[in-house]
Amino acid sequence: GGLRRQDSGTPRTPKTGRGKTEQPLRDRTGKIIEVKALEVGENRWKPGKPTDDEEKVFKQVKGLLNKLTLEKFDKLYGEMLNLGINSAALMKGFVVILYDKAVLEPTFIGMYARMCQRL
Repeated sequence: GGLRRQDSGTPRTPKTGRGKTEQPLRDRTGKIIEVKALEVGENRWKPGKPTDDEEKVFKQVKGLLNKLTLEKFDKLYGEMLNLGINSAALMKGFVVILYDKAVLEPTFIGMYARMCQRL
């Protein structure tokens, strides 16, 4: 057979994280610090979901970026300008979509950079 690990019979301390044993949190003097769980507030921040109109614009952006080639760049750039990206939420969504395309398709990163520059 292969190599086997010997069991020493002593219980092991459970490990957490990066191989460190779980120990209480202490201040500089060595006194244990009691940590309380976070409470969920009524007015906590929640991520917003795009509206139907925003989703429609994002779908159009994705469609135009999927068609983007050097030959069609100027035509599709004009169409992109007419999509109605007129709010911070739409611009943020557009940037996320464009960034994802650039990362996933590094061959076309020059075109995506050019699109950002012109916008």
